[in-house]
Amino acid sequence: MPERPLDGVIDAWNLLEARSFRLVHADVHRKNMILRDGRVVFLDWELAVFGDPLYDVATHLHKMGYLPEEQEAFLTAWTAAEPEAASGEWLRDLRIYLEHERVKSVVVDAVRYSKVIAQGSAGAAREAALVASMVGKLRLAREVWGQTEPVDVDMVGLALRAGY
Repeated sequence: MPERPLDGVIDAWNLLEARSFRLVHADVHRKNMILRDGRVVFLDWELAVFGDPLYDVATHLHKMGYLPEEQEAFLTAWTAAEPEAASGEWLRDLRIYLEHERVKSVVVDAVRYSKVIAQGSAGAAREAALVASMVGKLRLAREVWGQTEPVDVDMVGLALRAGY
């Protein structure tokens, strides 16, 4: 991870197109959705913020990890439902928000995963799952950082155990 991981992402924020802000959840993923009576109920609205609706789309795509055809179907449905928000350079802005989420996820989860491992109660299987998750997050973030070398799984494990 670079010493200043958000530098390139912050610069891209200046390119974002102005959109009408609205209430956004900013954390819509499988664990925040309940299917009830054929309808989806979203949890954690008390943490919602006022912002760009495209940011909601980016956080959702990042956290869901859709296959390419699933993501395309989601975006097709979203643009039909939100034509005002899906205007102008929205695809470029979506990429900027996704890059932000990918880098942010590495930074936040490195701290979170290190704390879980440091507690010593995770067990070998849980610890291996955290390392594997971080490897996946790093692969995505490294694309943002322009890094092409492969992620070393053993180094990630050592870094998380060291509290980095």
